[in-house]
Amino acid sequence: MIKKNNKCQCVKKFVPESLLKKKNHVVPIHITGVRYNCFGNKVIGTYSGDKIYLFDTTTPDRVDQDEMDTKELKIEEHEMNDPTSDEDDYSDDINESDEEEQEPDEAIKEGVTVKNYLYCYSGHINIETVKEVNFFGPKSEYVISGSDCGNIFFWDVNTTKLVNIVKGDKHVVNCLAPHPDSSLPIIATSGIEYDVKVFMPTSESLISKEMERKDEILSDNEKRVMIFNNSNLY
Repeated sequence: MIKKNNKCQCVKKFVPESLLKKKNHVVPIHITGVRYNCFGNKVIGTYSGDKIYLFDTTTPDRVDQDEMDTKELKIEEHEMNDPTSDEDDYSDDINESDEEEQEPDEAIKEGVTVKNYLYCYSGHINIETVKEVNFFGPKSEYVISGSDCGNIFFWDVNTTKLVNIVKGDKHVVNCLAPHPDSSLPIIATSGIEYDVKVFMPTSESLISKEMERKDEILSDNEKRVMIFNNSNLY
């Protein structure tokens, strides 16, 4: 149990390295939903204007090697320009400048940044409204997400293969809540309409009408995401 006087702070930060380079957007790519799997060893994040990424939360706590390499390179360059300088003093200057760039809140600036992700999932659209993401199945075997195209997407968590698409709303699917009894294949969803919808299998057919149109849906969604990203650049 967390006591009132217990210190709570960020210990890890997960972000795909490729997204760190995408800073020239009018609306920065950002996370709209995050979930742990049932074992607590994986976490997924869905990014507006991008994909869904799966991270391993058991990644060892260590100093980010890229940051260490950058600092060492700065020290070497400084020594070449000024051989009389003291390495320790310059290291302190670098650390001070890094701290100035970080947020002043001690609770969030200390986390180790993990830039490697395990898998990513794509095909949906997360642009117009805030999309959630979730795991599905007794052992979190699937990743599920809503989309701006009004569909619910199901991916195999390990192969990243898109295994099903189900029509979830006339316009947009934002929220997804699997049944608390994970052995039951039941999902509650909501979008921008006024009702909560509950989905469960009602026939033996494994292929939905939307899945039969998979290529068409994925192609249309890819075009919409591309148009958004191109129009969102400085």
